[in-house]
Amino acid sequence: MKHAKLVVTGLLLFTIIFFGMAVSVQAQTNELFTVHGRVFDTDKTPLDGVEVIVTDMNTGDTISNVTSMGGWYSVNLANMVHNTSATDIIKVSATFEGKTDSKSFTRGPVSNSPKRVDLVLQLITTPTPTVTPTPTSYYKGGGGGGAAAPAVGAGVTSVSTEPTTGEVKTSVTAKSADAKAAATITAGTIAKDAAGKPLTMITITPPSVLPAAPPAGVSYVGYAYNFGPEGATFEPAIEISIEFDPAKFEGKTPVIYTYEAGKWVKLDTRIEDNKAIAKVDHFSTFVLFGEEKVVITPTPTPTATPTMPPVSPTPSPTPTPTPKPGIPGYEAVFAIAGLLAVAYLVLRRKA
Repeated sequence: MKHAKLVVTGLLLFTIIFFGMAVSVQAQTNELFTVHGRVFDTDKTPLDGVEVIVTDMNTGDTISNVTSMGGWYSVNLANMVHNTSATDIIKVSATFEGKTDSKSFTRGPVSNSPKRVDLVLQLITTPTPTVTPTPTSYYKGGGGGGAAAPAVGAGVTSVSTEPTTGEVKTSVTAKSADAKAAATITAGTIAKDAAGKPLTMITITPPSVLPAAPPAGVSYVGYAYNFGPEGATFEPAIEISIEFDPAKFEGKTPVIYTYEAGKWVKLDTRIEDNKAIAKVDHFSTFVLFGEEKVVITPTPTPTATPTMPPVSPTPSPTPTPTPKPGIPGYEAVFAIAGLLAVAYLVLRRKA
């Protein structure tokens, strides 16, 4: 009996030890890899109380740590949801009081741990727009000149998007340097660049030349912009707008065109307060042309001429012939001759 109890106790201990080891192995599925360092101000003063965010750019997982005394921070990549691999790109970033800095590195083998990454925060600045030289012609190729594209600086606007999906976090309106062209992107829009990566920056700048001569029936009056980065896509479509001077469109209708696949494509355009607006699902070169207004002359309705019944000609009256006057005395001669003849017959009978 005593021997049986010892056997049962041994089995219980073995089971506890076995499951404990299994749990320990499971807990260590993610590779241990420490990233640590210090965060400094612009003048190299250590900063405490700054949140440092470490992101695996391949999986999108993030972990964070707040700097302690002396600006120190430390994170273990094993605490991420997904396991990191040696080829993953790890980004370390921090933002504090209008200053920021970030650095990226390839994780590499576990033997690289601990990896030290120090950050020196710098003021967040907006890039200074560069002035585009005034072009000599408004379209590529030979031929005569024409109105040149306006020479104004590029407008640059940052876009806050989710690092994995490209979903825009906050609605933003990007404008050109002259504030005449704009792109409005609402929160929730999926915005990606031509490589399929989340969109982080928008530029709106006039082209040095138009890609081709304007199509037939339109005129170019100086409104052309490159919306970039070229090939950026949006789901759903966003609105772009170009503000114009109505005096330049007298007798014309403002219509936005884009040049794609070797030809000009007309976009559905609506006009609101001297502003032409169209919906687009990608960025390209957009030009506001003036379409000649077609004046439709109404065809006059023919007036029916009443049909008059045929009129019979009025017969001319036949003039009554006027008797010609006879020779005077003839009637009397005949009358006397008649009387004589009658008298002769009467007398003859009596005889």
